[in-house]
Amino acid sequence: MRARFATAATVAVLVVAGVPGVPGLAYAAPAGRAGTAATQAGRAGTPAAQAAAVGAVPRPDHIVVVVEENHSNAEIIGNPSAPYISSLAAGNANFTQSYALTHPSEPNYIAMFSGSTQGITDDSCPHSFATPSLGDELIGASRSFVGYSESQPSAGYLGCSSGTYARKHNPWSDFPAIPASSNQPFTAFPSDYTTLPAVSYVVPNLQNDMHDGTVAQGDTWLQTNLSSYVTWAKTHNSLFILTFDEDDNSAANRIATIFAGQQVVPGSYAEAINHYNVLRTIEDAYGLTPLGASATSSPILDVWAAPAGDPPPVAAFTWTCTALTCSFDGTGSTDDTAVAAWSWDFGDGSSGTGATVSHVFPGSGTYPVTLRVTDDQGATGAPVTHSVSVSAAAGAPFVSDSFARTVSNGWGSADVGGAYSTVGAASSFSVSPGVGALRLAAPGSSLSAYLAAVTRTDADVLAGVAVDKVPVGGAVYVTLQGRRVGSGNEYDAKVLVYPDRSVTVRVIRVVGGVETALAGPVKVAGLVYAPGMVLDVRVQVSGTGPSTVRSRVWAASGAEPAGWQVSGSDATAALQVPGAVGVVGYLSGAATNAPLTVQLSTLTGKPTAG
Repeated sequence: MRARFATAATVAVLVVAGVPGVPGLAYAAPAGRAGTAATQAGRAGTPAAQAAAVGAVPRPDHIVVVVEENHSNAEIIGNPSAPYISSLAAGNANFTQSYALTHPSEPNYIAMFSGSTQGITDDSCPHSFATPSLGDELIGASRSFVGYSESQPSAGYLGCSSGTYARKHNPWSDFPAIPASSNQPFTAFPSDYTTLPAVSYVVPNLQNDMHDGTVAQGDTWLQTNLSSYVTWAKTHNSLFILTFDEDDNSAANRIATIFAGQQVVPGSYAEAINHYNVLRTIEDAYGLTPLGASATSSPILDVWAAPAGDPPPVAAFTWTCTALTCSFDGTGSTDDTAVAAWSWDFGDGSSGTGATVSHVFPGSGTYPVTLRVTDDQGATGAPVTHSVSVSAAAGAPFVSDSFARTVSNGWGSADVGGAYSTVGAASSFSVSPGVGALRLAAPGSSLSAYLAAVTRTDADVLAGVAVDKVPVGGAVYVTLQGRRVGSGNEYDAKVLVYPDRSVTVRVIRVVGGVETALAGPVKVAGLVYAPGMVLDVRVQVSGTGPSTVRSRVWAASGAEPAGWQVSGSDATAALQVPGAVGVVGYLSGAATNAPLTVQLSTLTGKPTAG
């Protein structure tokens, strides 16, 4: 087996303050590289001492990690207000399933620096921790560390705030073992990148990290201050990492994370990563003992180019499909020694590993399936992508969910239809066997969940819905989305349960967030609601130019009515395109007995019969 060599000089970590719940990035090498400070220090010097272990992360001369604040992946990548970050995602390694650890910001920063949140659950200040951190480990291993914070008034400053500077985004100030000389304002960041310390964090101020400022402001700051480093890194054995501390509680803490550098293979990567992976990567790159939870975090190994003299493996695969289920075989991939790992991206937001895998796609369509293979020396070859077409059996549901699982802080994935996207606090969504719950915590609160992977213009959607108690003072609303084209643009059936136990239904269009009734409301005759009573709600949306929207509601214990209780048509241009299926729960601002919980027991979507 060939030896792989890398020099170790500097890692610069640029942190742009917190996006709630954003997982960080990670470099990691095998656990066998961990050791004492003395043995770590001994790695520097001769090329033999600098040789990386087989399958290890290569050792860049410099790493800059930028951590931005409080935005989800969907709010950044492809956003016209973030053209620079979007260009980084398009031209480098883009991690599509990067997640933060928790909320709010501060525990994420502390965790990425020490392997633990140290019991912190808020943004309080000050703190002082006696436990080890990345900074003092580096210094103890004869490396160097400096944290650079924009708008910090002076070197070694330990105040909680000063203008747009916030210590809560500066974790090294919480570890007294780190000297004052390693706590610098951003004005000290060198223009000669070869003089950077071994590891450096750079934290923009509250205006430029997207915390208080806009996405456009943060994007511009990043380009102005770091783009020259990104360009330089690609020809100087160096690495740039961009991530977020957390999201804004809207997307299950999924954040943007990007790697760029000389040894990085561009592309989209679907493995799940977080802040502990970032820490573990840096620790392994420098032979440090893993801290806390980083000790059990996996390294990122599939983004690195093959070292000189080691030809990368060549990916190849075949597949067969029946309806929405496909079997993939990557055993035809080749290498000069041996292929050791297969990484699959199925093009629908999900991924897999192994030489042979089976996957159920969320609906009919053509999906770009990508395979990457890594050899037994850690080299990863170029990805290979094929378009795989699948078709659901005639009349089969394109969406189906029995909620027969247990999930917290979200709804997970439907039986058919892919993963749910949610809008609202993640902690308000849960699934226990047989029930998907939306907990409306206060009057005026709203939550929604939808299946974005499958869109259609013809949808016959049926859901079993219930409310855990009858509202007092104002109604509870349950909206079944039959064609959700985008946020605030949809055709729906809206069901209201009133304090007097009556139930009404209407069909609506929503354009630009403005709701218009197409038919109704109509009171459902003979229906007297009781807590926990399951109502079957059917909405059917069919046709384009115009579209027909109709609905009926009945007690699940009874027979389905023969006719539609409400029916309307509409030709609004923005809605004459395929849309997704979903559900929205809303509690009137006049209600006085919050919290109330909307419960789904079933959700199916089939093609309309015509």
